[in-house]
Amino acid sequence: SSDKYYNNFIKVIDSKTKIEDERNYKTYDSGIFIDIFPMDFFDDLSLVEKTYKLESFKLLSFSKKENIQYGDSKLKDFIRLFFWVMLKPVSPRFFAKKIKKAVESYSKENGKYLGLVGCSKWKYDDVFDYNPFEELIELDFEDCKFFAPKNYDEILRKYYGDYMEFPPVEKRVYPHEIKAYYVD
Repeated sequence: SSDKYYNNFIKVIDSKTKIEDERNYKTYDSGIFIDIFPMDFFDDLSLVEKTYKLESFKLLSFSKKENIQYGDSKLKDFIRLFFWVMLKPVSPRFFAKKIKKAVESYSKENGKYLGLVGCSKWKYDDVFDYNPFEELIELDFEDCKFFAPKNYDEILRKYYGDYMEFPPVEKRVYPHEIKAYYVD
């Protein structure tokens, strides 16, 4: 329900399905979904820093302990564990509201930057210093035509590298820790 939803983006959910989230302990009812991420125009890059920190705290507030210990550094793992303990009683909605408020206060209709802020793990990699959607072209997909950014190849390579090649077999993994099934 909406009083438990804590993401700063939309999920389109198939109501004939249900998922069980095994990665997070604070969660909400959901089915199989597609995420739709908002992009905002803004001038001040400090918005990226501010929302990235809030998003990190939000993530710590609902994640299971084993999912915040990466083994990349004993110090980093200790710091993440400390904040995880401190943030465990805090609702992720607290951070979602702070993120929403920050994005709303920094957004500008014709801002210098366009970015996915407040719901990204990639920080500046999700920020463009131009509008990639300004020039669109039509592309064929199966029996339909869809609009896409003229420089779609550059954008896809930025996010996925050589997206036209299959990844090595060992990297072809399902990254989500959820179980999905149909409901009657």
